This record gives sequence, structure tokens and C-alpha cells, in this order.
Amino acid sequence: MSNELGATEKDLIENRKNKIAELEKLGVNPYPSETDRNITAAEIIDQQDELIKSEKNITAAGRIMARRGHGKLSFVDLVDESGKIQAVLRADFLSEKDLEVVALLDVGDFLEVSGKVFITKAGELSIEAHSAKILTKSIRPLPEQWFGLKDVETRYRERYVDLIVNSEVKEKFYIR
Repeated sequence: MSNELGATEKDLIENRKNKIAELEKLGVNPYPSETDRNITAAEIIDQQDELIKSEKNITAAGRIMARRGHGKLSFVDLVDESGKIQAVLRADFLSEKDLEVVALLDVGDFLEVSGKVFITKAGELSIEAHSAKILTKSIRPLPEQWFGLKDVETRYRERYVDLIVNSEVKEKFYIR
């Protein structure tokens, strides 16, 4: 199996293992055993007016399901058990070490961000990250959202992957 860039799954796994080694060289534990999360994505959405007005620092965490941008500005979609929130990772607010960690992130990794809640120019509710901490570095890539998990038999055998990738299936699972 290969993605649109021609890299095989084996190549992607090897690349992610190399990133783990780079994180360890930076003195960053790619699998810390704790988080300082104090709010969920759903709570941020519910309390957005209050959080924006108060400019209170919050700490959220989730799995990176999308990443846009490069270099000094990145946007990541963090998904936790309650929903999705966007985090804005800017060089102006992050330390040099945090920027090095951000450069080593992949879709599927778990990330903790701390900062203030705001609305972007595009109207997206977001967290302006002042710090970023990797919680889990994923080794295996997630299936691509549109092409990855179509085979029904695979979806049933690898239910945990289906729950990660398909939000409709996850919602039905919670309801049941």
C-alpha cells in the first residue's frame, strides 16, 4: 500500500521511528505518562464566549487528525473524546524547543497545547498555543480519510481504527 506521494507504509513507519529518535535527542519523551489537560474540546465550544473574554489560559489535548501549514505557522485539528478543536502553532508564541517538536509531528500523534482561545480571521474557534507537548508519537499512519478504510471486512476486524477514522461510526458506538 502506498500513499499519494509514493511512500509505502513501511517507509512512513521508518520515517516516524526516525522522528522518535530525533525527539529523544532533543530530550523530549515521546510517550510521557501524564498530561495537564484541564478542558475538553466540547467545553471550549460551550464556553467560548467566556474563554475569549477572560483570555484565560487553558490546556487541551487530543489526537492530531489534520495538519495544515508549515514552518512558522501551523494549524492542527485536535480531536478528543468530546469533539474537535483547532490549535494554531505560531513561532511568535512557542519556544524554540516547542517549534522543533512541532516540526516532528504527524497526523495520528497525540498533542497537548496550552494557550488562549480566540476566533481566527476565517471564523474558526481555535487555541493560540503558547506551549506544545507531545503526548504520544504514533508509529503507524492512520488510513487516509477518503480512501483508507472502505473494505467492510477490514473495518470489522480492525474496529479500533474504524472508530478513530469514521466519526459516524464512533457516534453510533456511543449511542449504543
